[in-house]
Amino acid sequence: MIKVKITNKTGAALERELPMDIHQLYHDMREAGINKPPKNILLHDDKDVEVTLSSDSEIGNRLLRVFGRNDTLADANTVAFAVSTAREKILTDLEQNIVHNQYPTKEKLFDDIKAMTQAAGPA
Repeated sequence: MIKVKITNKTGAALERELPMDIHQLYHDMREAGINKPPKNILLHDDKDVEVTLSSDSEIGNRLLRVFGRNDTLADANTVAFAVSTAREKILTDLEQNIVHNQYPTKEKLFDDIKAMTQAAGPA
């Protein structure tokens, strides 16, 4: 859904697809020489690493707009996980809302997923 490239000051880089297990991501980052944990890596203007997010899908590209200045790599992973595991009953509406830029922040996205899931009733 979301592709991430993380590069540290020495040029060590890692590319992965989100969502993924956060512990595995951190392990892979450390093996690549990136020692800062995902929850401490800012998506924008981090002083230790450069983060580049991209996507091959319209949904993924539109989803990138929900991230603000204080959002982290862990936040990006959580957003990708929330959307990719949304219940089938709400998925079409959720994807349409994402495509039409209905979510200015990740918090609004999470709130809507929760509300839509509750409105859809029991699984």
